[in-house]
Amino acid sequence: MQFTRALVRPPSPNFADGLTTSSLGAPDVALALAQHEAYCRALEACGLALTRLEADPRFPDSTFVEDAAILTPHAR
Repeated sequence: MQFTRALVRPPSPNFADGLTTSSLGAPDVALALAQHEAYCRALEACGLALTRLEADPRFPDSTFVEDAAILTPHAR
């Protein structure tokens, strides 16, 4: 089975206010936007249909909408 769809949300202008445990310094929002767009193009190149959500500045970490799901046959 192959994934066919993906939810994506671009970083909001206050992306740098999100939670982090890294000491790499403040995120570069312009770079994050460019990286996000490259990520979207890569997903589309793999054949996925994207549902593009709007940036949500209420939640600086809201660009991270992915959750993995593993589907297995149900044993009866």
